[in-house]
Amino acid sequence: MSVGAFCFHKPSWIGAILLSTDPVKVFDDADLMKKRRVIDFFCIVRLYPHPRGKKAFDPKTVEVTPKELQEPVAG
Repeated sequence: MSVGAFCFHKPSWIGAILLSTDPVKVFDDADLMKKRRVIDFFCIVRLYPHPRGKKAFDPKTVEVTPKELQEPVAG
């Protein structure tokens, strides 16, 4: 399935980002809620407890798992 065909079955903000000539710029310019929705649409983010006393970012405390894209249901 093409990205274009996939986008028309999803909310318009996803299509606007993916079909844009510069999706990175559109994402960067989006408000926080749209960014969160886009991230939630494409992946599952799990945050694990951070060790006490450490102030530096530890990538082991974050797990990002891509979601499977579903074929649109004909209807």
